[in-house]
Amino acid sequence: MKSLKSLLDFYIDSSIHVALGVYLLVQITENSLHFQYYENIAFTVFYGTIVGYNFLKYFESFQKGNFVAKQHQFLIEFTFLSLITTVFYFLQLPTSAQLFLVWTFCLMVVYPFLRKQGWLKLFWVSICMAEITVHFPAILYQSNNLDLFLLGLLRFFIVFTLLIPFEILDSETDDKVLKTIPQRLEFGIQKWLGLWQ
Repeated sequence: MKSLKSLLDFYIDSSIHVALGVYLLVQITENSLHFQYYENIAFTVFYGTIVGYNFLKYFESFQKGNFVAKQHQFLIEFTFLSLITTVFYFLQLPTSAQLFLVWTFCLMVVYPFLRKQGWLKLFWVSICMAEITVHFPAILYQSNNLDLFLLGLLRFFIVFTLLIPFEILDSETDDKVLKTIPQRLEFGIQKWLGLWQ
């Protein structure tokens, strides 16, 4: 039972669950727009999400000196291996796809500095997710711009909605200076959870 708990903790701490979710959203896009499965895009997204999300997840702890490397050695090694794998698949992508990923990487790097603007956080993450899971897979195809726009808009709202419960739970512990959307609307967590249900 202890080994199962350790495995589950690693699964969550290493962000594999997030990477799997993003990977599946890419597959949904490919199926919705009748694209062929393209391994290099799929695996670049999967492993790149692990690297990117771990960077965002532990950036603040590392900045404050709370991230103890010895305690997270396996996590660091796994993230580094994911980085190498990401680079491997990235180099096999066409130039247009590589440039698109560099653009979205720049958006991601800005995120920790925008986090202090709590109201902007939800919008920023939702935009990045729509870019990666809709527009990135479509970059190799001549797809209808209207279809892409509508799917991208839908994906934005889906991600935005999925993030709201986490924002509500974090609103009790988030610094009031952040002014996240739940804090701005001044709802108690119980009322928010009641509305969500």
